Amino acid sequence: MNLKAIFYLLRPHQWYKNALIFLGLLFSGNLFNLQLYPQFMIGFVVLCLISSVNYIINDLRDLEADRIHPLKRDRPLASSTVSIRQAIILILVIFPFSSYLAYLVDFEFVLVVLALFITSQIYSFWAKKIIIVDTIIIATDHVWRALAGIPLLSGSQYPPLSIWFIFGVFFIAMLLATGKRIAELKLDIDDASNIRKTLGEYTEKILEHQLSVISSTIVLFYSLYIISSQENHILMSITIPVVIYAILRYHYLLSSKKRDVGNPELLFLDRPIVASIIIWAALTVVIMYFF
Repeated sequence: MNLKAIFYLLRPHQWYKNALIFLGLLFSGNLFNLQLYPQFMIGFVVLCLISSVNYIINDLRDLEADRIHPLKRDRPLASSTVSIRQAIILILVIFPFSSYLAYLVDFEFVLVVLALFITSQIYSFWAKKIIIVDTIIIATDHVWRALAGIPLLSGSQYPPLSIWFIFGVFFIAMLLATGKRIAELKLDIDDASNIRKTLGEYTEKILEHQLSVISSTIVLFYSLYIISSQENHILMSITIPVVIYAILRYHYLLSSKKRDVGNPELLFLDRPIVASIIIWAALTVVIMYFF
């Protein structure tokens, strides 16, 4: 048994997406409520485990396509370093265990985790083959991750859930999914539809137009969220240019081809992007909690 390959099959490098669960702490005013952290940490672990189950199922589903993909062919299942039998055993072990952990935390949390799992399966078995719908389902998947933190706030005071919060997460995730499609379309492959069916229908022009629309929507919705939901909206408005810069920087990286940003985790290798995230987070915490 190749333990290193099995660990890689779980895709731990993509677990960072589940940090969205902590947005509930930040925007509810409970960032410094240490009593909530144990259940949030368990919740984070549950999301990571469920995400890994989804990744394994997706890799089993796309096994043949991954074997001809220039990047994905090195994945454990595609390269046969992990057998199909071992992958199925992992699913049968991880899924019940993570479900039990979720139940120990909160029943409503279980429902959100179940919604995340179902949405991921809808993507793997159906939506990934349909142009535009594929990015919408991916974005919905990220919304569930962010909403997973709301049930964990029970017993503490927090403001009503804002629709702008949901829209913000949705469109940022859709932005990254669209960027990934653009990067994949630029790969030097004779028939891109062999690695992803929708790439046979997407064109760079369609995707770039979609990227522009989504980017504008993010700025609009983020601005509306600040104006409608924040007591210190005048101070919070100084974070808007930071958000705009990060989005434009992402556009630049996609067009410059200096780095493969098809995988969103590679954005953390770009110092200006990382700096903008840190500046935005610092400004948001200081303004929300100290003014």
